[in-house]
Amino acid sequence: MIYVPTVVLLAAALISAAALASISLVEDREYRRGLEAETARLQPLARKAGEIDRAIEATRAKTKQLDDFRRRSKAALDALAEVNKLIEPPAYLTTLDMVADSITVAGSAEHAEPLLKVFDSSPMFQGSEFTAPLSPDGDMQLFRIRTARKGVTP
Repeated sequence: MIYVPTVVLLAAALISAAALASISLVEDREYRRGLEAETARLQPLARKAGEIDRAIEATRAKTKQLDDFRRRSKAALDALAEVNKLIEPPAYLTTLDMVADSITVAGSAEHAEPLLKVFDSSPMFQGSEFTAPLSPDGDMQLFRIRTARKGVTP
């Protein structure tokens, strides 16, 4: 009978250990449920924050695009004003074609040969060249010149 109390105590210890283990499992399960509930509650807010971040990035991109457009527009008007200054009467233009990095002009001048140097001496243009041979037009010469715009990237 000496062993009965030991067996009873051992059984009580085992039952207590099992109870503690099950309590730990129950607490873990409850903790996980709480986390899942909190995650589910915050999910719409996280989704909305992501949408707002994407909208902000899209707005920044549009703003940058508008700023770039304003800069290009001003640079284009400055280039047009410079061409107007370089082609002095009685010379005149019949065509002006401007792309991002170059300008092509065509027209008539009394002496068209010096126009390449005139364009290249400008702070806005470089690498000027005739794209067609000069041809007579009464006392004038028909010309077609392409010149690169300085400091402008395509």
